[in-house]
Amino acid sequence: MEHQPAGKHHDLGPMFERLNERYFASALVRPRLGWSTRTWRTQLGCFDPALEQIVINRQLDRKNVPEYVVAYVLYHEMLHLKHPIRFARCRRESHSPQFRAEEKKFADYRRAMRFLKTFPAY
Repeated sequence: MEHQPAGKHHDLGPMFERLNERYFASALVRPRLGWSTRTWRTQLGCFDPALEQIVINRQLDRKNVPEYVVAYVLYHEMLHLKHPIRFARCRRESHSPQFRAEEKKFADYRRAMRFLKTFPAY
């Protein structure tokens, strides 16, 4: 699967750099970035630590999807770089309380969530 950060309407490369600088003090190593090759019905993005890549649902690469929405989804996946999946109480924990608290620090968190609640792919 070939991954290109530049979509038709949104470019994940510069977006990653801006988010990394603003929220992570440029401490994250950039993984491969790209758009899904197929339409995902239940997922907005995915971080795969084994492949060191973040893939964003191609449904978000549309003119009518604001950049802050794509940035939020990318930021969420970037948080997985900082907060790796761990096992707790015999279960896999990918969204710890620390992860969720930091997720809400995204400047347009509430606005992005409102948009995503009405997003047609969902």
